[in-house]
Amino acid sequence: MDGSTAPDRFISREKVEDHLQPVQDDFAINDEATLFASPLPIVGERKTTTRKEVWSWYVYYVGNSGLGPFNFAISAWQNLLYLAGWDPAYPKGTVPCGDGACNLIAFGSERSVNSIVLITNGLSFAFQAVLFLIMGSFADYGVIRPHITTAFTVLAWAVSFAWLGVEDPSKWQAGTALYILGLIGYQGALTFWTAAFPGLARDLPEIKDSEEKLARGDTDRKSHDRLDMLARNRLANVSFLVCSLGELVVLAILAGVLEGVINDDPDSNTKALSIVCAYSAGIWIIATLQNEVVSYDTKMLNYIGLFWAVQKRYTIRTKTMLLFNAFWILLLAAWGCVGITQTRFGFHNAWEFWVYQAFYGIAVCPWYAISQAMISEVIPRGKEVRKAGETMFLFFALFSIIGKTSSFIGPFVSSAIIDDSGNTNMPFTFLLGLGVVSVGILSCVDVEKSRKECRKYLEDEAVRVYGMDSAEVIVVGSQSMEMEKAGRSGGNIEENEKGDVIA
Repeated sequence: MDGSTAPDRFISREKVEDHLQPVQDDFAINDEATLFASPLPIVGERKTTTRKEVWSWYVYYVGNSGLGPFNFAISAWQNLLYLAGWDPAYPKGTVPCGDGACNLIAFGSERSVNSIVLITNGLSFAFQAVLFLIMGSFADYGVIRPHITTAFTVLAWAVSFAWLGVEDPSKWQAGTALYILGLIGYQGALTFWTAAFPGLARDLPEIKDSEEKLARGDTDRKSHDRLDMLARNRLANVSFLVCSLGELVVLAILAGVLEGVINDDPDSNTKALSIVCAYSAGIWIIATLQNEVVSYDTKMLNYIGLFWAVQKRYTIRTKTMLLFNAFWILLLAAWGCVGITQTRFGFHNAWEFWVYQAFYGIAVCPWYAISQAMISEVIPRGKEVRKAGETMFLFFALFSIIGKTSSFIGPFVSSAIIDDSGNTNMPFTFLLGLGVVSVGILSCVDVEKSRKECRKYLEDEAVRVYGMDSAEVIVVGSQSMEMEKAGRSGGNIEENEKGDVIA
């Protein structure tokens, strides 16, 4: 490929020849600095993450915590289903649903509310998988990247406010549509918000400084790897911590709303939940449209998160933390299996759901922070770097598609199990078995080997896409590091005091 035929988005061979450093394949894979660098030519100026950027990223998570479209919307929707349904123990439509089973005509046949919920969730995740496959590809071109997150955010806002118009049980179909759209908006915004994380982490001042030291030979790969791993986990855990603290305030206000609106009239539940969904959208807007974020020091706040404090104290690898967290998730599925043959335990009592909420917040929720840190560690170096305002979203969208695939298959299978067995706890056997297999596969992931495979992937791309010879693969060494450093010093970038670490 030469410069006369290469598409505009490719860099011509002539433009990079001045910076080419011939390397051998074995050297490229084993050299410490090379393993943590990208062989692809850097376009534009690589940015440095500022404190304001990090805190803007944190605060957005408070708004996009999912309280409206993810948590309260399903309650509002299920409330509509129960009010519109009937007790299957009596002739169709004659007796309203009570404390027992509840049926409704949906998706072409009479189904239980549990089955309707599972199928709807499956459809929602199927739609998300298709959208992310398309959006993930578009995210790598032009200036559409930030607009994708904005579009999903606006969709979630609109759906949350639309719940104010769905209070009558006869509108349960509209509620179903709003629930699906709300999930798509929330999950889409969350996915592409998360995709900004690897770039923010790798462009932290302390990480870029360590990269330069690694290239000069002033530090070793183990020290840089430790710093890189802890920086990624710090951002992931602090984001979750800030979100949790923000949610406490929002939930306290929501509790007051529910207390003030709900009375003995069943219809007031629907009205209250609709108001709650709209209010959560308002909080999201405030969190998103904020112009200034107070940049106070959060080094002490880091220790509030138990998982992060332990990980930092003992320098526990991300994969180890993820496996530990996965154990508690499997424990939940195992507890659900306990309720298959008896009703004393196994998610059959109100107190169990109170305990579940506490257990979920302490032992399960850290999964979201740790898993995104784990994903960022196996993304090819350079694909997460922000260059000339760019952020590579495709890899996170790809991982999200895989997650959504299991998310829409799981509800369909669970719905079929419930319909066949008549036992709402029976799907826990499927979930437990699937979880055990997944944890087994996760335990076999070799992060060290992944780095070498990612490096090989980037070298192949350099040859295939940029038309470079195998001996001309760019190594981001001392020369390119110095060039980048010089470019940063000449730019208008917020500098941090020496030794200061962005929270």
